[in-house]
Amino acid sequence: MIYPRYTRIFLTPILCGFVICYYLFILRPQFAGEWSMSQKATTIHPGHSGYFWAQYPQKYPVREPVSIPPAVRGSIPAVQHRFPHEKAAARKVRMARLEAVKGNFTHAWTGYKDHAWMSDEVAPVSGHGLNPFGGWAATLVDSLDTLWIMGLQDDFEQAVTAVADLNFTQSSLQEINVFETTIRYLGGFLGAYDISDHKYPILLDKAIEVGQMLYAAFDTPNRMPIMRWKINDAAAAAAQGVGGAGGLQEAGDSVLVAEIGSLTLEFTRLNQLSQDNRYYDAIQRIMDVFDAQQSGTKVPGLWPVVVNARTMDFRSSSMFTIGGMADSLYEYLPKQHVLLGGASQQYSKLYSQALDAMKSHIFFRPMTPTDADVLFPGDISSNGQIPLSQLKIEPRAQHLGCFAGGMVALGAKVFGQPDDLQVAQQLVDGCIWGYENGHLGIMPEIMHMTVCEDQTQCSWDENKWQQEVEKAFPSDGDYVQATIGAKNLPRGVSKVDDPRYLLRPETIESIFIMYRITGNPRLVETAWGMFNTIIQHTTTEIAHTGLRDCTVDNPPKSDSMESFWLAETLKYFYLMFAEPDVSFVFVEDKSRKYDFVDNENPNWTSKSSLVDRQKLQQGDESQLRMACKLLSDRIDRGEIAPGNTTAAATTTTTTNKNTTNKNTIDKKTTTTDESLRHYNTTDSTEENARETQSMPVISEMLRGLETKPGEPEITVIPQQQETTTRDQQKTAKLITQIPNNDDDNAPQHIEEYDPLSAIATAPDDAVSLDHRKTGLMRRISFFAFGKRKTSESALGHYHQHNKGAVAVQ
Repeated sequence: MIYPRYTRIFLTPILCGFVICYYLFILRPQFAGEWSMSQKATTIHPGHSGYFWAQYPQKYPVREPVSIPPAVRGSIPAVQHRFPHEKAAARKVRMARLEAVKGNFTHAWTGYKDHAWMSDEVAPVSGHGLNPFGGWAATLVDSLDTLWIMGLQDDFEQAVTAVADLNFTQSSLQEINVFETTIRYLGGFLGAYDISDHKYPILLDKAIEVGQMLYAAFDTPNRMPIMRWKINDAAAAAAQGVGGAGGLQEAGDSVLVAEIGSLTLEFTRLNQLSQDNRYYDAIQRIMDVFDAQQSGTKVPGLWPVVVNARTMDFRSSSMFTIGGMADSLYEYLPKQHVLLGGASQQYSKLYSQALDAMKSHIFFRPMTPTDADVLFPGDISSNGQIPLSQLKIEPRAQHLGCFAGGMVALGAKVFGQPDDLQVAQQLVDGCIWGYENGHLGIMPEIMHMTVCEDQTQCSWDENKWQQEVEKAFPSDGDYVQATIGAKNLPRGVSKVDDPRYLLRPETIESIFIMYRITGNPRLVETAWGMFNTIIQHTTTEIAHTGLRDCTVDNPPKSDSMESFWLAETLKYFYLMFAEPDVSFVFVEDKSRKYDFVDNENPNWTSKSSLVDRQKLQQGDESQLRMACKLLSDRIDRGEIAPGNTTAAATTTTTTNKNTTNKNTIDKKTTTTDESLRHYNTTDSTEENARETQSMPVISEMLRGLETKPGEPEITVIPQQQETTTRDQQKTAKLITQIPNNDDDNAPQHIEEYDPLSAIATAPDDAVSLDHRKTGLMRRISFFAFGKRKTSESALGHYHQHNKGAVAVQ
């Protein structure tokens, strides 16, 4: 049918309008952040990013990569404090605080979902998406583990589904920061994969993709990485089969020491999961250079802020700090020692020498009106000519330096240096002082203090403080009092160099670590006060925002919320109020998971065992055996002693609703190993008899420790449990009878016995890391210090991605 001319003229604009509307509202990305990212993005290669980077041709390949050394059994001592029984009233308060933190997290997360989904960040005031970290959804990836910890399962599942579409051959930037990409993306994927019990293989897949991409930045003549890497140039050359960006890749002449020195944890963990030694080899080469040059710098023991990676000269520069641009280098040292299971004394030595130098040249006691016994990390400069004893500390206190208290506390426990706990407490108290004395109750990014000339005896001197203020503001002349009032300077602070507050995690991270090590309840109240103050001043209708100036009454908002606010700061606040009497990962009660690792396992990959509290309390036999095996190993090694009292337990075999009780018998004289060999899942008469004989011994193992004087006597008694299942199964339910001497409303007499807690509170419990990133410069999160589990099944994911990759031998 042919329409008349006037009809065609009439229909043409209508059809064109329809096509335009269809494109704008149907085909284009759903969210503004996605649209923004797609407009800025540069497609490097049309293929799948995992395949593309796996095929990257190394121009300077490593023929024989160094492998991770085997762990040293029993080398990591106990870390966490043994918390007392919690009264019902205290639990009620703690749970209310926990929900308050969770509510603020969900507020910010919802703002990100609604306004900037799949962008790197949400602008919390204006509500648009931002892409400062490559456009690969940094906030989403960085927050995965926090979603899991807080029990936000639906949001976690949605985020995991979304990461499958991330394409690492496409970036919103021409040049990426290798350090930031490592801590936010690689660390984010690895942390989420570990903490979710390896149930989501896509997370490891994506971690391997990112690792393969980042490994290309190490393709330089001396294998030192390019920290500000022109990813598009490298990829374009690789697409033509040329590695090293056509031979043009060289490490930089001026590299921040924090960036090149803070790749160890993520790359080591990726190596452990993928069994690809290239990753550990890559970072070990860097640390060997740090090791070789540590004693030859202008302040021996410390490394300067800027190093030359091209010539591998880490000595020449003169500025030293453990604050911004250097911090995470030092923070990672004790954590890497733990991650390696004490396999290498290199990191212990590096940390010890660095800490000695910090005590001599970096840590300072400020003069305060209350003569507070606190410390801050400062800065120091040296031209190499002035004797070390004559070097002057620059009392510049940075929020980024507030990680130091947690680092020193962890090091004190891990390396058996109990005297360092006092130093750690002084450092933590210093940053608490910075918050409590800030104009809004918030510590600014950078401020200058007045150094005590005598670090042991320090009395307040009003005149000296005012003289320091006058030096900082010389143009104000005789108007020092007016300056103090106009600048809202707390007494003791001579100048606020940078008045911003950026939602950073360093202070609450150190408070959390110190609390878990010492059990000091004062720190809980301090954290709660900090949390309320921060929320009061940073909440917007969309999320939470940084502040441009936290020294004024109505602080202007910066319209920025970096990913570490959700990934770290709120996570540490949440863990501060999480259940205090267990020593592993804390999540919602209904989904709590604990990871245990056999100390004989060299790389935490083949013998680790996951014990699921919920399944164990439901009578899951495999979980019971796992808990028993771990306690058995500890008893055999002499690390814990079995109780001396006789315990009895029964096993109950259930088919549908039909329950058959086995007889309870007394404990027999038998070894733990014999008991475990006989404890199995068969139903034969012989095996059932063996199993019944073994149960009292297992009960003893679950009991874990002898009752100490003053502790309630624990008696293991049997409890029958009705179960209805389709398949035949066995259950073993144990409870404890605990005399209750509290004057509160806590349940009396009977509480569920938790074998996991018995393991968790054993004296030699190992330290644990969530092998996570670092917020701006720090991010290996301590989920209450229980070791991470790894799975042999992870090996298959690496091989899927390594097909056709350049062989490294």
